[in-house]
Amino acid sequence: MRVRQNFQIDNFSLSVINCPKEAKDRSSKQLLLKTTYLAALKNQKTVLLLNSIIEQNKVQNYLNGLNEPQRLAVENINGASLIIAGAGSGKTRVLTYRITHLLKNGVKPGSVLALTFTNKAAKEMKNRISEMVGPNTARYLWMGTFHAIFARILRTESETLGYPSNFTIYDSSDSKSLIKSIIKD
Repeated sequence: MRVRQNFQIDNFSLSVINCPKEAKDRSSKQLLLKTTYLAALKNQKTVLLLNSIIEQNKVQNYLNGLNEPQRLAVENINGASLIIAGAGSGKTRVLTYRITHLLKNGVKPGSVLALTFTNKAAKEMKNRISEMVGPNTARYLWMGTFHAIFARILRTESETLGYPSNFTIYDSSDSKSLIKSIIKD
């Protein structure tokens, strides 16, 4: 759906189609539009400026869209958390916002461990957190599936265990194939 909004800024009429939903009130929209106008005058990349303002707005307001139980879970920064809830209840959002909240409260990214069951969920969480805190911070998080994280730990500590870091993990099918190959030889 296309929404057209007209604004008057500094004697300059501006029509905007699909103004970002993050800019809900008139003053936020005017700030976005004024920035767009000034950027256009200076021949800068308006889209980058708008995205920067929108991202800053998202980061500042990440707690606003949560209900009370979700907000309590996000704001609890003392100790581990286990989030159990039904499908579509906002678990991924709560976890990503909690990690964001931890990072914004001084917790080092390398000390955060977030385990999921699927690669899709892990990637989605990491992307959301990266949007909130930046990719340079998000890349140091210990986030992924149980298998991926523990394989990473084993590779990191492989020398301590007396193994090379380039080992291969076989599933049951690979194991059977290897045993058959050994028996044939």
